[in-house]
Amino acid sequence: MKYKLLVDINPLGVDLELIDENNQAQHLHVPFDDQGFAVQGLTQDDFVKAIKAGFEILESHLQDSDTIEHVEFTDIMNGWMALDETFKPLTPILMGDAQDEHFIEALMMNGIGGQLQRKTGVPLAVTLPLIITLRLKNNEPAIYKNTAHYMTLRAYIVYMLFGTNTATPAFAARTGFYNSEQMGWDTQALALTGVQPEELPILVSDQELVGDLKATWLPKMINHKTVFKMH
Repeated sequence: MKYKLLVDINPLGVDLELIDENNQAQHLHVPFDDQGFAVQGLTQDDFVKAIKAGFEILESHLQDSDTIEHVEFTDIMNGWMALDETFKPLTPILMGDAQDEHFIEALMMNGIGGQLQRKTGVPLAVTLPLIITLRLKNNEPAIYKNTAHYMTLRAYIVYMLFGTNTATPAFAARTGFYNSEQMGWDTQALALTGVQPEELPILVSDQELVGDLKATWLPKMINHKTVFKMH
C-alpha cells in the first residue's frame, strides 16, 4: 500500500495523519513529555523525542511492503532555537513572552519598528524571533555570545532530516529578519540584534525539501524516494 503522511506539530504534541491510496486516514497523536500545553519550558529533547516516537508508532502500523511516497509538514508551532557551533541547543525552545512588549514599544517610538515592519511585511509581536533575539541579547548575554546558529522549529525539522540549516522566503519572512523587497536578510534587523547572516538559515527557493536524507530514525517505509514538503 502507498501512503501520504501529514505531520502537524503543535503545543499539544505531534499529530500524524496517514492517508492510504484509497483516501482512508489513520490519526496518531504523541504528546510532549510532562507538557500539558507547551508554551514555555519545552526542550529540544522533548521536541525531538515526541517526533521520533510518532514515527516509531507509525512504523508499527505499517507492513514492510508499504511505502510512504509523500511526507508533508502541514503546520509547525512557533519557536526559536539558539544553538552553539555544534548545533547543540543552549536554552529550552524560546517562545514569545508578554514581558517583551517593551522592546516593541521602544522600537515603534524611535521609528525603527515601523521601518522594519515595512521591509519585512510582518507586524512586530512578542512571538517574532527578532524580538525573542533582542530578549536573549539583553537578558542572557552569555548565552547570546555563545550562539552560533538560530533556527525556527521548521528549520530544525529540516536539519533533523537533511543536516542543513535552510529556510524558504515564506518562512524566513515570519522571523522579522527577512527583507521582502531585497529578498534577503535585512541589514537593519541584523544590526539591531547583532546577528550575523551566517548564523541564520541559508535561504532556498523551494518548499520541497531536497538533499541526502540524513535521519536514521525514520521508518523503513520512508527513504530517498520519498518527497518531503514543508507548508
